Amino acid sequence: MAAFIQCYRTTSDLHWFYDTDFYRDMSYVQGALDGKFGKDPNYAGAYLWYNPMLSSIETLIVKITGLPVNIVLARAGVYLNLLGPLAFVLMLTVLFDLRMALACLLSYLFLASGNIRVLMQPLIHRGCTRSALHNLYFI
Repeated sequence: MAAFIQCYRTTSDLHWFYDTDFYRDMSYVQGALDGKFGKDPNYAGAYLWYNPMLSSIETLIVKITGLPVNIVLARAGVYLNLLGPLAFVLMLTVLFDLRMALACLLSYLFLASGNIRVLMQPLIHRGCTRSALHNLYFI
């Protein structure tokens, strides 16, 4: 919860994002809003190269909230980062019990980080990037 609050404070007033990949994602979302879902906005006649899950979720958020695409992409990571751990805990609670799920959540967040550049970085961190959403593919 403390990481969520810090990430919320950091991104709550953002209007634009810091990474150029967001512009690609923004074009996918805008294309879907314009009725061209699945079409690559960068190459005429081509289809999307990247998995459309994230851009579909962001398109849905834009449609529901009515916020501009750039604001949704800049701020949605705080909320989307929670989906991986929540789905993980839900799955383990159904398969085992809450005690086992919480123990596995601690491992998921703090121990199973793998060989990443920032050693021992928890899944939800101050950087608030949306990359944690890709963990849902493995759940």
